[in-house]
Amino acid sequence: MTGRCGMAAAYAFELLTEFTALKDRLRTCQTEARAHLPADLQPGRLDLDALRG
Repeated sequence: MTGRCGMAAAYAFELLTEFTALKDRLRTCQTEARAHLPADLQPGRLDLDALRG
């Protein structure tokens, strides 16, 4: 997720959102990888608590 391809980071992050039992880890991942994520997946824009699960 920390490579140069933002699209790859977005796909990897979106895949991880399916594991809603790991929301705390996903939140950390979202924060750490924010420089590589598109705007709609940024902390403050995507509410991880609203995800199904």
